[in-house]
Amino acid sequence: MIIPAFNEESAIGKVVQSVPRAFVQRIIVADNGSTDWTAEVARAAGAEVVYEPKRGYGVACLAGLRHLNHEAEIIVFMDGDASDDPEDLPALLEPIQKGEADLVIGSRALGKADSGSLTIQQRVGNWIATKLLWLGWGVRWSDLGPFRAITQSALEQLKMQDQDFGWTIEMQIRAAEEGLRVREVSVSYHQRIGISKVSGTWKGSWNAGRVILGKIAAHWPLAFPIVVSGLIMETVYLVFHHLHWESFSVFSYLVLMGLLFLLFGYSMWKVNKIRNSPPILIWFILGMGIVFRLTLFPVGPLTSDDIYRYVWDGKMQAQGMNPYAYPPSHDALSRWKEVAIHPHINHSELPTIYPPAAQIFFRWAYEWGGDTLYGFKLLSLLAEVATCWLLIQWMRKMGRSPVLVIGYAWCPLPIVEFFANGHVDVLMIPWVVGAAWGMWEGRWFLAALGIAVAAMVKMVPLLLVPAILARLERGRRLTFVAVMTAAMAVICLPYAGELRNGLMTLMVYMNVWRFNGAAYNFLAQGVGLGEWSRPLCLYGLMISVLLIARRGGDWIRVTLWTLMAFALFSPIVFPWYLTWLVPFLALVPMWSGWALIVLSQLSYIILIECYRNGVWREHSGVLLWQYVPVMVLMMRDIWNGRLRGNHEN
Repeated sequence: MIIPAFNEESAIGKVVQSVPRAFVQRIIVADNGSTDWTAEVARAAGAEVVYEPKRGYGVACLAGLRHLNHEAEIIVFMDGDASDDPEDLPALLEPIQKGEADLVIGSRALGKADSGSLTIQQRVGNWIATKLLWLGWGVRWSDLGPFRAITQSALEQLKMQDQDFGWTIEMQIRAAEEGLRVREVSVSYHQRIGISKVSGTWKGSWNAGRVILGKIAAHWPLAFPIVVSGLIMETVYLVFHHLHWESFSVFSYLVLMGLLFLLFGYSMWKVNKIRNSPPILIWFILGMGIVFRLTLFPVGPLTSDDIYRYVWDGKMQAQGMNPYAYPPSHDALSRWKEVAIHPHINHSELPTIYPPAAQIFFRWAYEWGGDTLYGFKLLSLLAEVATCWLLIQWMRKMGRSPVLVIGYAWCPLPIVEFFANGHVDVLMIPWVVGAAWGMWEGRWFLAALGIAVAAMVKMVPLLLVPAILARLERGRRLTFVAVMTAAMAVICLPYAGELRNGLMTLMVYMNVWRFNGAAYNFLAQGVGLGEWSRPLCLYGLMISVLLIARRGGDWIRVTLWTLMAFALFSPIVFPWYLTWLVPFLALVPMWSGWALIVLSQLSYIILIECYRNGVWREHSGVLLWQYVPVMVLMMRDIWNGRLRGNHEN
């Protein structure tokens, strides 16, 4: 037991003599430059005395530790003014002795404090400090009490340095940062003998409070580098206001995106060093994520004009028409061709390709924003908030820190693709995440509904069905398919009369379009198989999906690998298709997945050239720079056992 003391001659003898010696082998009084008989009284009472002339509570504690010289398994700290009750020592030691805690704090707030023993400034300061600990580090403690016990190994891990009244708060902050097991037990608190050097005067209380708040500020988890990184990212997003697809260059776009990804990667690296869940950091991450997206609200489409089709489809429904009935160029719709959005609609000779759930969302967006793009962007923002909320809840269920939601909230790919360009994928992602979470928790009914809605926004989530069926009991497989099919039928019902036109457009898209496909371009150009490459890619995708479903493993990784298989085998891989991977990479980081996300930006060399010059020409060099690193890293991920979720590998 270490007892720091300064001019405590009237109390120290009683304190030392009342310590239950059955629990304590050595009592060390650290005399902090006393001018009275503290040292002599303590020594006469049976304590070892070490003299430390430099004033400071932390200095005295460190002097006691040096004198102890690592010769104890458990170290107890207690004040020398008789305010702490040594009879509480057994309760303080019990959690450590049972192997349940590394640090045990005696809480005066949970125990019984004598009337007047805690001053008003102590109570207020304690409340403020513990609330700041919760806000900053996500730990719920009630006191900064000096009566505490800690294991020698844990104390060495904390590397304590404070030399003043910040000693107790530093210990608790460092314990939170290091992920130590901390328990509170209720202790009694008595009127101290003599006048307190800290809480006995308002000046002493002010100085102690200033030191404690300064220590909290010095360790505040909302680290300055993360704040700076977020602010610089916001500055870069503001630059997008000055870009227009007719004038900006491929180089400038790639530089901006490269800078955003560098800042994002740095922020991810800093956040991964935080072992707990500080609410202030979670709210900062979510708040900045929303600010990034709101910043791009006024930005017009830069590299894709799909969003104009969404507004048009919503407008047609608002006029009481089935969006699948006519293509936008049809004479039957001539009365609406004067609106500002019509000239921007791509492939206006084809009926809409977007499935019925997407059409429902388009109708809502049009009701909110009319002929502007703001309605769809507002709906997109709500979808992004839902995705982040689902990820945070899932991370908590997994026992992971919710601050890792930064992997989605700050990722530049969904931010730029959904809020500068505008893509329907944003409305699919929360449903896919919800379905995957449902399967992870064994709630197959929730998964069936999530897959149904997601597939009716974009049909790719149907690739997850084989993996789902492989995990269900035989009797539930048919029920799952029935629930999913019924939900899809209900969504399709309002559009059933003309839905075949949308399916015809889908077939045109699948048979004619190609862009940035790894396997397709390798087979078509590298091997020279031409159009045979398309069915071969389909077979390769189906075989991969079935193998992943059969192999099993952690459900998050199965979802991630299934979507990765689509990205590699699909003849069409626009960068926004890869946004589907991002929420699952935030849950389970994978080098090959993040490489694919970042390197996909190179495909804009082709897209921007097409939009500006009307020349659609794929470059083998762009494909090689994108996919060779991804394939190398993918082999590494598979070799490391991540397909099965082998955390030890």
